[in-house]
Amino acid sequence: MPFRSLVVIHVSANAGYAIQPLEYIFYEVGVELAGGEARYVHFAYPSLSESHQYAPVNRFVFESKHIDAKNSGFLAKYVNVNKIDLRVFFDMQPVSPLYRLLRKAGASTILSYWGRQFLR
Repeated sequence: MPFRSLVVIHVSANAGYAIQPLEYIFYEVGVELAGGEARYVHFAYPSLSESHQYAPVNRFVFESKHIDAKNSGFLAKYVNVNKIDLRVFFDMQPVSPLYRLLRKAGASTILSYWGRQFLR
């Protein structure tokens, strides 16, 4: 059975900079976990770009910085309907209220990629 994943990114699709290679890595890992089935890899962004390097099939708009009842309810429903197994959040603090919401929605695995660099 393929593993279904959702990656929630806090910047627009195809933003570039250091995020672009990470988007691609998250996508490739998702496809690998799904047994080569790209249709089981989902991405959420605050806004979508028309051009995208690898164009994941399942992209949608979700504003993770401004969580309210409407968009968090939408995300919970999306996760349930699409039977998402793994949720990956990019640069989202581990105390985000979304984690509790997704646990209630049946999330079994949540991973937060925290790419912050600390300088001395």
